[in-house]
Amino acid sequence: MEDKEKKKEQLLKEIKELRKTKELLENLLKSIPVSLYFKDKEGRLIRVSRYFLEQSGAPSLDYEKEIIGKSNFDLFGEELARAARADEEHIMETRETIINRPETSSTPDGETVYLSTTKAPIIDSKGGVIGIVGLTRDVTKQKTAEKELESLLGELSTPVLYAWEGIIIMSLVGTLPSDRAQKATQIILESIDRYKARYAIIDITGVSVIDSMVASQLIKTAKAVETLGSKALITGVSAEIAITLVDLGINMENIMTRNSLIEGLHYAIESVKNEDY
Repeated sequence: MEDKEKKKEQLLKEIKELRKTKELLENLLKSIPVSLYFKDKEGRLIRVSRYFLEQSGAPSLDYEKEIIGKSNFDLFGEELARAARADEEHIMETRETIINRPETSSTPDGETVYLSTTKAPIIDSKGGVIGIVGLTRDVTKQKTAEKELESLLGELSTPVLYAWEGIIIMSLVGTLPSDRAQKATQIILESIDRYKARYAIIDITGVSVIDSMVASQLIKTAKAVETLGSKALITGVSAEIAITLVDLGINMENIMTRNSLIEGLHYAIESVKNEDY
């Protein structure tokens, strides 16, 4: 009789713990501001968070009853569904966890949405894989902010100085990869239009490496400046750089150059003065 009472007491304790765990899970699914979902081994949804329903465009929260039991093939296009299913099968087979993997999606209006996804296998008490749990965060705002910051840093790393009436200076520092070189060209062309500059001085004194790619980009930038009716002047061309350009077979014959920024600025100022008389 005593054993029965102990077993009953233990059972009631376990039921209480289960109810507590269920309550915690329900609160989590209601409040967590991310798309959280659980799937069985066949890829069918078992439970989803309220945020998952909102992001899925569900007409109401009662829609969870409709969505439970559905798979990727019921919710998404064929191509996306196949890719997601293959991903989940790989996770269950290897028991590997995917953490914060960047992904993209589209809204019904065609806008790009940036996502961060984490997925892991669900393992039961016997050590068997019985499904998968996934968590997806919308990081579009963060991604947009990062792009704006990257653009700002790009502009700060290639600043344009309005040095004199009709003269602007861009000083390049460090390395000059193709994306930064293209950005520098864009900025200097926009600055020519903004300041109505007649001379655009591109100072390369601080450029750490001059190779064929950098030299070619400088020539392209100089020619682009000329298409706007302005004149490009590259300064900071030391004897060592001149020798390097010759060795690389770069033809700078039609490009104005000066040894230092001071020399280039003096030349541009005198030229502007002479043009005004």
